[in-house]
Amino acid sequence: MLILNIYVKPYLAEYARRRYPSPIPDVVQFPASSLVNHAIVNSLVKTPAKAEPRNGNLLVMVNEKICNLKDLDVYNYLTYKGEKNVGMKLLLDFDMLLHTYMDNLRYHKGIDYKDSAEAFVKKYHLTDLVTEEAMLKKHLRWKKEVTNYRTQGVQLKMNFSK
Repeated sequence: MLILNIYVKPYLAEYARRRYPSPIPDVVQFPASSLVNHAIVNSLVKTPAKAEPRNGNLLVMVNEKICNLKDLDVYNYLTYKGEKNVGMKLLLDFDMLLHTYMDNLRYHKGIDYKDSAEAFVKKYHLTDLVTEEAMLKKHLRWKKEVTNYRTQGVQLKMNFSK
């Protein structure tokens, strides 16, 4: 069993602790099929001779099910670039869940976006780290981007003049 100490944005660390708990307190264990877990395993390298101690805010247990090609006794160090990649994948996971959660509450239960953003923040105990307004704005920016992409894509497909 390998436990890494990494640094990610504070709200992502709290989200991960609530969403992916492990049997060990304050340690996160991502599922074997998770993008974050694959990013961790792909970023593991041999420990350098002058390895700096890490001051992270998230303890992550590496899932050994997908580490069949790497020996965790040898490949047990996460570089700064790898840590950044893991943070990006965790942000992607957070965003996917946020948008799915808010759209599900809006279209299946009739709850408006403001209340669904508040429910999401309370569900994952992010009240001190992010505001409901920030999550609402993030979702609305995403919805606008998706809508623009879809309408531009349709216009491009229907252009038969060339």
